[in-house]
Amino acid sequence: MVTRQAYMTKIFVTDISNRYLDKSTKEELQLFLIQISRTSMDFSACDFCIINAHLITSAIAVVTTYLVIFLQFYASAQV
Repeated sequence: MVTRQAYMTKIFVTDISNRYLDKSTKEELQLFLIQISRTSMDFSACDFCIINAHLITSAIAVVTTYLVIFLQFYASAQV
């Protein structure tokens, strides 16, 4: 969602800068466009960690590993 909105902002700024504006306004829009292009848009959990696909897959792997270990202990206790 954030990435799509950032992309739409880039398109909007590009459309605005193509209109008849004074030179200083066009320069400001170009600087803003460069800043948007160079900055990555990420979600973070209170600046503790970045929430992305890698974090989610790692969390799923950890949960799966602990479930397998738990099931092994549970099965050995039943025997």
